[in-house]
Amino acid sequence: MRDEVLANRRLRNTPGGYWCLDATGEGLAHARRLTFPREGVVAVAGMTDGIFRAFGQYGMAPLAEWVAGATYFSAQRLCDQMRVLEAEDAQLRRYPRMKVGDDASLFVIAS
Repeated sequence: MRDEVLANRRLRNTPGGYWCLDATGEGLAHARRLTFPREGVVAVAGMTDGIFRAFGQYGMAPLAEWVAGATYFSAQRLCDQMRVLEAEDAQLRRYPRMKVGDDASLFVIAS
């Protein structure tokens, strides 16, 4: 494992580092959340940073539009396409990041 990845992981769930949800539950109190009035909300999504890269860093799809029409199959396609993009950039040059790929978990609840 690369030294940069190990150094980054040592910062997980520590003051001055970064917070994430894991089996210890230490990062839960630091989770970001937003509250909206129920009227007008058409979908709720939660995702890991690994799949969020598809919308952010990789620019593969516009987040709000994608979530509004999300299905199991569209999520699978997006993840598959992201894995191809990451494999094509295995040297981490086009999209600088800590490792070639990361977890890609998400949920979408639509009304």
